[in-house]
Amino acid sequence: MALSNLLSANIDVGLKHSLKIGYHEDLEIRTAFVNVLCNVVAQGTEFSDLSDIAGREHYDELVDTLVDNMDFVIALCDACPGTDVDELTMSLLNIFDSRGLGFILLEALIKHEVEDTENEAELLRRNSVTTKMLSVYARWKGATYLKTTLQTVIERLVDSVEDLDLELDPSRTSSPEELERNAIQLRVVTKAFLDDITNSSANVPPSFRKICNIIASTVTQRYPDAKFTAVGAFIFLRFFCPAIVAPDAEGLTDHTLSKEMRRGLLLIAKVIQNLANNVLFGAKEAYMVSLNDFLVKNITSCTTFLIEISALPPVEAPAVENELYDFGSCVALHRFLFDNWDLIHQKLVAQQRKAALRSPEEIAQNNPVLGTLPALVANLGPPLMNISWIRPSITANSPPSYSRFQDFMLRNAKRNAESETSSRAVYDGGESKVRCSVDPSLSCG
Repeated sequence: MALSNLLSANIDVGLKHSLKIGYHEDLEIRTAFVNVLCNVVAQGTEFSDLSDIAGREHYDELVDTLVDNMDFVIALCDACPGTDVDELTMSLLNIFDSRGLGFILLEALIKHEVEDTENEAELLRRNSVTTKMLSVYARWKGATYLKTTLQTVIERLVDSVEDLDLELDPSRTSSPEELERNAIQLRVVTKAFLDDITNSSANVPPSFRKICNIIASTVTQRYPDAKFTAVGAFIFLRFFCPAIVAPDAEGLTDHTLSKEMRRGLLLIAKVIQNLANNVLFGAKEAYMVSLNDFLVKNITSCTTFLIEISALPPVEAPAVENELYDFGSCVALHRFLFDNWDLIHQKLVAQQRKAALRSPEEIAQNNPVLGTLPALVANLGPPLMNISWIRPSITANSPPSYSRFQDFMLRNAKRNAESETSSRAVYDGGESKVRCSVDPSLSCG
C-alpha cells in the first residue's frame, strides 16, 4: 500500500527508488511489484514523467558529449546565427564553468578565434560567440574588481560635471580657445582613469590573469607582435571601456548622466582604447589628433600593465563544485541542434577535412563525435518544450543566476497554478486552521 501511494503521488521518485524491485531475484517479490504497478495504472496514474526521464538521460548524454569534445563546441559556435549568440553563450558557460571546465572552454574558443582571424588588427574584435563569451565572463568574474578600480574616479567626474567640458569636435564647440581648454581637461581626466587602471594590477582577479595569459600565449604563436594588443582587446574593449561609457549600467554610479557627460565618457573611452590598441588617431577622427602626444607619453604605462596582468597567478584557485542547473541550457542546446543540425554537421566534417584529407567514412570512424552525434540528435527528436517566456537580460545577470532562473521557468512552464493562486498561502495575523492566534511579527521557527 505504501509503495502504491508513493508511485501514485510521484511516479518519477517512486520508480527511481523502487524500479530495481522489479528485477529482484525472488520471483514472489517481483510478482508483488508488478501487481503494485498494475494497481497504480488501474487508478489512473499518468506515466508522462517516464518520457521526461528518458529526455533527461539524452540530455545527460548531450552534456557528456559536449564537455568531452571541443570540436563539437566549436562547430556549434561557428554555426550560430546572430539571434542565438546570447543563449548559446550562456548555455555553454553554464555547463562548462559549473563543472570547473570554464578555462578549457575559453582556451579552445580563443585558439579557434585566433586561427580564424586573418588580420591581427581584428584579433578578438569581431562579433562572435567567443568575444561575447569573453564579455560575459569578464563582467561576471570582474564585477568587484571593476567597482574597486573605477567607481571613485567616476564619482569624482560626475560630481564635477558643471565645471567640465570635454568636447573636442569643432562642430560642437564655439571657439578655438574652448577647444584648447577642453583638450587640457580631457587629458587630465583621462590620465586619472588611466592611472587608476594601470595601478590596479595587484587587484586583478586570478581568473582574469589566466584568461590574459591564454590570450597572450595563443596569439604569440601566430601574431607575436600583437599579443599585448590582443590582451588589451579583452581587458579594455570587453571590460573597462564599456563600463566607462555606461557606468550607470554597471552600477558604478546612481546619478542620472547628462547627454554631455555621456559624450565626455565616450571620448575618454576612445582615448584609452586607442592607447590599448597602440594606435594613434588619424583622418577617421581628425578632431582627436591633438591627443596623439598624450598617447605617446602613456603607451609605456599601458603596455606595462598589460604585461603584468598576462602573467599567470602565483597559485591557481581550486575548482569549486557548483550546483548544476543544466536543464534550461540543455533545452536551449536541444532546440539549437534541431534547428541547425545540417550546418553543424557540415562544420564538423569541414574541421576534420581541414586537419587531414580523408573520406567522410574515414572521418566518422576516426572522430567519435561524428559517429555518435547523429544518433543522439535522432534520439532527442524535435524539442518538446517550445515555450515563449521573457528571458532575463544577459548583460544584467551572471551565468549561474541566469541558468537558475531559466531552469525554474522551464520546469514550471506547464504547471497548473490555479490551486496555488486560489489558496491563501500567507496569513496576515488572525487565526490558523486549528484556531491558534498568528502573530505576523514572529518568524516561522
